[in-house]
Formats: sequence, C-alpha cells, structure tokens
Amino acid sequence: MMAAARGRSIVIPMRAMRTRRRWRRAEAKVIGEQINEQCVALMHERTDDIDEAIANFAGLDFLEGREDEIWTPVFVMCDLFCPERRIELERAAADICAAKRAEPKNVSAAEAKRRSDNVRDGERLVRDLLVLCGDESGIRTGEALTKLKEIHNAPWRNYVDEPEGLTAIKMSQLLKSFRIRPKQFKQQGKNVRGYLRRDLEETPSEKAATPLPGLPNKVGGDT
Repeated sequence: MMAAARGRSIVIPMRAMRTRRRWRRAEAKVIGEQINEQCVALMHERTDDIDEAIANFAGLDFLEGREDEIWTPVFVMCDLFCPERRIELERAAADICAAKRAEPKNVSAAEAKRRSDNVRDGERLVRDLLVLCGDESGIRTGEALTKLKEIHNAPWRNYVDEPEGLTAIKMSQLLKSFRIRPKQFKQQGKNVRGYLRRDLEETPSEKAATPLPGLPNKVGGDT
C-alpha cells in the first residue's frame, strides 16, 4: 500500500479461512440490502442525536494526528449505538494503529521498476486498442496483436524479449490490472473472442483521450 493511502486508512490485515456455512452470493446480497435499509432508517431516526454527538465529541486522547481524525466517526457511532463496547473498540484501535506503524514490506528496485513499466505499458496498450477498434464494437485478439505490431513507434514487436513480440497471454496480463478481460462478441455475424471497446473506454484515466502518433485517426475493423 502506498504511504499516502496507508496514512489515511484503517488498515486491517485479513486472512482466508473456512466458514461453517457457505454463503451464496444471491443470499448474501439480500441480507446485505436488508442490513443497509436498517442502517439508513436508524440514521434518519437519530439524525439529531448524531449531530449532537459529533459536536460534543471529546476526541481520542490515546491517538494522535490523522489517526484521531480517521477513527472519530467510528467512535461517535459506537458511543451512540453500542456504548458498552467502547473499551473493546479502544483496544482494537490501539492495536491496529500500532501494527500500522510497522515498516511495510520492502520491494526491490527491480520489482518496483517492473510494476511501474507494466502500468505504463498497460496504459499505452489500452490507448492503442481503442484506436484500433475504430467504430467497431471490439477487436479480435489475433487481429489486435497483428495490428499492434504494425504501429511503427510502439514497443509491441519486440516486447519483453519474446521472439514473436507481444503475445496474447502478456496482453491479457497487462490489461488485467485495469479489469479488462477478453470476451466473446459478434463481429460481422460471427462469434469471436477479443476486447470490447466499451471495456476499454470505461478504464479510468486519459488512456483514450487522443490517438497516438504513428496511428491513423481511424483504423478499419475488417477481420
């Protein structure tokens, strides 16, 4: 976790475990919606009490600086709705804050550079694929690989020392961090597999802002 985000968060280590019952997604969703409705109703019912509690909150003298600020809303809710658990919450907050001060695991310079390069290359790949899609709803994986390597100022022909340059697997890995995955779609009446333009457009950032040098403004979508 980045230091800036770490300092503004309540960091809770978690580990996988086996539960006594298996929650089904549909069942969990219904229960979650019920709990959310109960919370909203309770908040509306006690709006004045909440405002008064915030105004009169004495602070957390066992926490300092930003930790005090982060935990204050949690303690306000505790004081209102379950004051008998205040000591338990104080103990948990103290333990979590102490654990957060531990040095995060170091990442080697080589690994940090690799991650940075992957993010940068992934952003470039999203931009290139969007231009290659043109007005089509998507682009086949094989077609994308061929056309990517035709971009004269792109790195895809000799990417990561692979003899054939960028591969379908590596392309999938670069796009996975942006939550973009290959999907089935129809192109000219046929079922094909590749990347949808709408998935590329939904990627947050300026990735699709402008065409890249070396590419025409529109590339045909023939298969």
